[in-house]
Amino acid sequence: EYRNHLAIMKMQQSMSRKGDCWDNSPTERFFRSLKHEQLNDE
Repeated sequence: EYRNHLAIMKMQQSMSRKGDCWDNSPTERFFRSLKHEQLNDE
């Protein structure tokens, strides 16, 4: 169901390579920082 919704919205699921936990680390770090700034800014 999730993949079908992504296809309808013309979005692509982000997946890292098998066994490589560092693939998405820059993106995860960005959203962690953004979340931290938003929570501490209010």
